[in-house]
Amino acid sequence: MRTPVCFALILGVVAESAFLTHAVAQEAEKARGPSVDFIVEARPASLFIVTEGKKFESNGTKLSTLYYMPNVDAGVGLGWDRLYLDLTAGAGMLVNDGFRSAFLQASAAAAWAIDTSFSLGPRVGLIHLLNPEWLEDDSAEFDGKTGWMAGLQMSIGERISYIVSADLISAKPDVQGVPNRDKLDLTGIALQFGVRGEF
Repeated sequence: MRTPVCFALILGVVAESAFLTHAVAQEAEKARGPSVDFIVEARPASLFIVTEGKKFESNGTKLSTLYYMPNVDAGVGLGWDRLYLDLTAGAGMLVNDGFRSAFLQASAAAAWAIDTSFSLGPRVGLIHLLNPEWLEDDSAEFDGKTGWMAGLQMSIGERISYIVSADLISAKPDVQGVPNRDKLDLTGIALQFGVRGEF
């Protein structure tokens, strides 16, 4: 009878040691404070759809409302338990068959870790069109313009993850050389897909 009793006592001691070790590790994690990471994000599969009702037109040529929008950014992130905040800045291209413009962007995002490999949260930022140009009409000239963006971002993975975001974007560069139009209204929805790394 002594052997089963001794075995039960040993199991009890091991279980209690494991519980205490886990509790100490959790307290140590809290004591360390927020984690700081270097972030790199690439969104090569991104589309921007202009929802402004009237298509931009000059000399009988209409500008498409669908744009390809690849972009990359980098920055820093701070993590507290399940909450993650990051600040990033980067660049990209807004382009379709008749229009193109490089752009700079800066954004702030907050994410709540619903699971260890799934997080969701809002993001807001600014986007600056550097040198917009319409390839179909040399008489149309655009000025660079700063706009805004706001949306929701989802991350699937841990240190290396897939990111998906839906953003409302609005920028209205001034136009010269086009009758009855003084602005190009680039207001619409961006659907962005990419990869994120935390180092």
